Amino acid sequence: MVIGITGGIGSGKSTVIKYMSDNFDCYAIMADDVARSLQMKGEDAYLEIVSWLGENALLPDSELDRNYIAKYVFADESRVARLNSIVHPRVRDRIVELIAKNKDRYKHIALEAALLVEQHYEDIYDELWYIHTPRDIRIKRLMSDRGYSYDKCISIIDKQLDDDEYLKAADYVINNDGDFNRLYIELKTRLEKGYS
Repeated sequence: MVIGITGGIGSGKSTVIKYMSDNFDCYAIMADDVARSLQMKGEDAYLEIVSWLGENALLPDSELDRNYIAKYVFADESRVARLNSIVHPRVRDRIVELIAKNKDRYKHIALEAALLVEQHYEDIYDELWYIHTPRDIRIKRLMSDRGYSYDKCISIIDKQLDDDEYLKAADYVINNDGDFNRLYIELKTRLEKGYS
């Protein structure tokens, strides 16, 4: 069973994935980690990014300078689109490989990504879980855990799907309002009841 885990920034997707992989027979795939690994020196995405942006995009050790790339790319929507066209298809292909490699070894595969809905991953997962967290809690988490300003939180959240769009796409909603005991009970009940 491949379970897609999605939700907006600060919703607690990583917390859900960690609980699942620590307590159940679950292999976790984090799309952001996959994307980072594909941008390491020598990987195809790395080579294409360097070919596009040149040596300005490199640190002294020849790894990508993520701060430079973020500032340059996110200043222009067409650059964002180009970077996404380099990274996203490769991430999807690698995720498919990881699922194929591990589907017979684990009872569950949990695939965490903010863009599962937008990137149309429905042919990859069997069920989509939406981690629903109230907006004010997400903002507090981002400000305390990541040091984001209030304005930065709002800017990021406003660019993501709203609750209604996630809810339309989801097969199941996990509520994460900050009570982690209740969250874990809900996850445990869902995993044991639905797939035992």
